[in-house]
Amino acid sequence: MTVDVAALRSALSDPVAVCAALGLKGKRQPRGMVICCPVHDDREASCSVRLADSGTIGVRCFGCGFAGDVLHLIAAVRGLTVDRDFPEVAREAADLANIHVAAHEPRKRESRRERLPMCSTIAFDAIAAVLARSGRLDEQEIAGDVVRYLEVRAILAAARAGGWFALPAQSWAQREWRACLYGCADARDDVTGEHRPAWTRPDLDASGLFWRDGFAHPQNRLCIPWRDHEGRVQTLQRRRLDADERKKYVFPREREARLPYGIERIRANVPIVFVEGAIDTLARRALDRRDGRNRVVLGLPGVGGWRSEWAQLGAGREVVLALDGDDAGDRATDKIAADLFDAGATRVLRTRPMAGRDWTAILAETT
Repeated sequence: MTVDVAALRSALSDPVAVCAALGLKGKRQPRGMVICCPVHDDREASCSVRLADSGTIGVRCFGCGFAGDVLHLIAAVRGLTVDRDFPEVAREAADLANIHVAAHEPRKRESRRERLPMCSTIAFDAIAAVLARSGRLDEQEIAGDVVRYLEVRAILAAARAGGWFALPAQSWAQREWRACLYGCADARDDVTGEHRPAWTRPDLDASGLFWRDGFAHPQNRLCIPWRDHEGRVQTLQRRRLDADERKKYVFPREREARLPYGIERIRANVPIVFVEGAIDTLARRALDRRDGRNRVVLGLPGVGGWRSEWAQLGAGREVVLALDGDDAGDRATDKIAADLFDAGATRVLRTRPMAGRDWTAILAETT
């Protein structure tokens, strides 16, 4: 199939019209639009679609680093990639531009989720274990700022025990880590026994950890494993340490937390405490140990991440909702408490840190 790519780019040079045709909503800017990025779970409209000096559309996401032209934008919306799926991307672009391309080839549109196998928890856990060994929180230079961040909050020892780790700051180092994992996958059939990696290339592709030749969200370098009941790493939450509030926390694409943080520590006949996030989980545990309280502390992936089925964890137990002391925490408390009572919780209590603070700040001040 012969396609005049320059003609497609020229015909699709109106950012507002292209975004409307693709169903992308956002805000108008002098030279285009700012939209929610189609590549990652973007809720703050961090992707710029604008008319470049070349007279064609340029795309750049300031949240995940996605960049390209109008063809890359179309590919991302349709769950395709330009390199691998160019004929299909070209057809999609031609449809938008009303340009005829070969019609004799059958069209097949599949979502990214349908075309890529899901990465199993066993494979994801193995991938995370290799990364954790490379980014361990010790004296190595790559973890220095992450270690200091956790030390100030008095949770470094607990983070180490929980398998937390760091990604290197340098983009070249992140590329090397990714290349190493893919190299192991490619050599998998040549290795036998315990040294054979538990993942394949499709597992890596479907893990949601990588983008192009590096990591997705490379600035989110503090890595927090979220485990299942058996203690296997089900997903990997990552936090950025700078002052930029955009995408402070991210999970791999299509791999959100299925269970609260700390679920592997659940025990029968012990009260449960729900807090916001993994960091506050470690802090609240430390405060409970200091005060002699025997409770299981579980972290929610933000108040908006509560799932009603998690209320079953509180059946027959006392549950303490120790969410942040703000309006969002109070609203979430009402919803979560109702779910817990419906699930058979014996008692639901509300406690909160002092206004404007979280449990981590309180721990740091009192340690």
